[in-house]
Amino acid sequence: MSNRRPPPPWIFGLTALSFGVPGGFTSVPMTFLLRKAGLPVEDIAAVAALTLLPSSYQFLWAPILDVGPRRRTWLALCALIGGFLLGAAMMVDPTSDLLLFEVLVTAGSGISGLVGSCNGGLIATVLPAEQRGKAAGWVNAGNLGGSALGGGLIMWLAEDLGQQAAAIGLALLVAGPSIAAFFIDEEIRPARRAREVFGEMLGDMWRTLKSRPGWSGVLAVLLGIVFRKRKAASATT
Repeated sequence: MSNRRPPPPWIFGLTALSFGVPGGFTSVPMTFLLRKAGLPVEDIAAVAALTLLPSSYQFLWAPILDVGPRRRTWLALCALIGGFLLGAAMMVDPTSDLLLFEVLVTAGSGISGLVGSCNGGLIATVLPAEQRGKAAGWVNAGNLGGSALGGGLIMWLAEDLGQQAAAIGLALLVAGPSIAAFFIDEEIRPARRAREVFGEMLGDMWRTLKSRPGWSGVLAVLLGIVFRKRKAASATT
């Protein structure tokens, strides 16, 4: 920690909105609008599943946030690009170009999902230990509030003002709150190369997998997957 004045913990509730809004959009309005457009349920389920993939594998590319600009800059960039892509997805007619819709909404969800990693990194580096719990609470509040905005407000805009207004509203709701990040006094970090950062990540993963808690945890997950598959297979026979 430096001698700089730490930001108020509540500011992370604002930056977390950029993370919560996309989740609220993909869980409710997106599926509703796809069904309203006449897409079959299996296609809607496939799109919804695709939007969850980036969060499942985010750990593979999240270390890029330790390279280049400060985390607050990364946060704003991820929110801006993610909001633009999600808004653009709403402008696409999924009945005529479902692939483009899937690419835009999945990319938008994945990029805006990095806002959560930026928030975590900022909390760990700019706040003293005794304030990090409060900031985490505000992050959860921002996530929930963002989900409500991304779900309820976007649904209302789409129904009452049309899909174009909803697309603009979605883009603004994702990108807008990230402006708060620039009120966080964050030091400029020492320059690091991507090879160094990702090398450290792979080394940490390997050490974790070699440890008893690591390999036993992976084994427990694999056994659970096998058990669920066998149970599903027996239920269908």
